[in-house]
Amino acid sequence: MTSPNSGWGTDYCSFASFAGIEALTRTATISPALPNGFTPTATNVPATGLDTDAVKEQMAALAIEFFGAKLARASSGTVGGTVPATLALTLGGAASLGAFAPGVDRTYDGTTTATVTSSAGSATLSITDTGANPGRLVNGTAVLGEALQARAGTAAYAALSGVPLTLNTYDAPVANNTATIGFRQHIAANQALRTGNYAKTLTFTLATASP
Repeated sequence: MTSPNSGWGTDYCSFASFAGIEALTRTATISPALPNGFTPTATNVPATGLDTDAVKEQMAALAIEFFGAKLARASSGTVGGTVPATLALTLGGAASLGAFAPGVDRTYDGTTTATVTSSAGSATLSITDTGANPGRLVNGTAVLGEALQARAGTAAYAALSGVPLTLNTYDAPVANNTATIGFRQHIAANQALRTGNYAKTLTFTLATASP
């Protein structure tokens, strides 16, 4: 009660608010705010109270600042994420054509898988034989006379060569799209076969012109 801005009501109420209060009977209701021996006068009660326009404006400004900070809300907001450019290709195990029978006219088939994930607008999966004797299975110096064929899914088989063979096209982004890649090798009855393994390492390529 004796220090300015103590937080008591007498620091913030004008002297007029206390007019005649000394004549009131002290009760439990008002006694906490009015200690013994305190007599409100024009000098010990602020001359400027809440009833003045200046203080009202000041209190309004403080209230706006306080609640504006505590209750601030953005008028609008966004949430989102970014997709990185992605081209991913996973191949299954090596395709086996089985055991070749010398002197027998026969067609041998084998399969593997290609799993594609692409964020591009379009993409192409192709296969190429970049080794020696393109398109032919080899066993050391022995080379099969007919080309190895390949396809994706149920498409028609096409012969491999040193030029990329398109297996599949994707006209939109895909995720974990798995295709069965089929291989076919025809061996004529007069094809001489050398003991050992006929094989070829092939190159699969997943590419896009519209990332």
